[in-house]
Amino acid sequence: MSHIVEPPTRICGARTRTGAACHFEALPDKLRCRLHGSAGGRPPGTPMHDNTRAAIAEGRRRWVERMREAKARGEIERFPGGRRKRGLPSLSKNPTIRKAQRILEKAKAKAMTDQKILAVPERPWSELSHPEKLDRETGKALDIAAKILDGGAQLLERDGIEGADIKLVTMVKDTALQVISTQVRVDNAKLAASVLSPTGLSEAERRQQAQEAIRAAFAERPSLTDETVIEHEPIKSKEN
Repeated sequence: MSHIVEPPTRICGARTRTGAACHFEALPDKLRCRLHGSAGGRPPGTPMHDNTRAAIAEGRRRWVERMREAKARGEIERFPGGRRKRGLPSLSKNPTIRKAQRILEKAKAKAMTDQKILAVPERPWSELSHPEKLDRETGKALDIAAKILDGGAQLLERDGIEGADIKLVTMVKDTALQVISTQVRVDNAKLAASVLSPTGLSEAERRQQAQEAIRAAFAERPSLTDETVIEHEPIKSKEN
């Protein structure tokens, strides 16, 4: 009498929510049962339950809300996995080419953003702060001084001091002396700030000390008139 030997039954063995192994039989030619990957999910032709549909919609709504908040905080630029912008070519199926495409698109977007930042319209004079007004007018004054010095130098080289207009020579001389005096005062203020500033100060504190020294160097000084009397202490003789 011959005995038919049946093949051993394969057990699923997937880890369940309780932590134990699944003891259901695996499907034919499969490693798992129908509940753990082989034929999991809703069977074909079975409509989705209303609770399942509502849970999917609610999860999608909460995810979109989190992404919008992250985008408002500046943490992300666009939703992950979203649609590509119009006009962009489709991504390649090759991973290396696709990565290169994303790098180029990111660099191009950064360049366009930098151009927009540089193209910011100039603010009106009434909205500028005192340092901004001083900086703008200083630039204009330097341009005017450069034109005076360059034009005056050409005229003096062509006609000489004897043949040039005395008013033009005076204006060029005064402009040159003013530029030199300003540069000397700025250099002295920087030197004084670097010498007097103690060690251990932060960069912001050193910058503030330098600005105060420059303001002190450019402060208005009282002019001496005929009525001004300067008192000096008497000089003691060596005999006393």
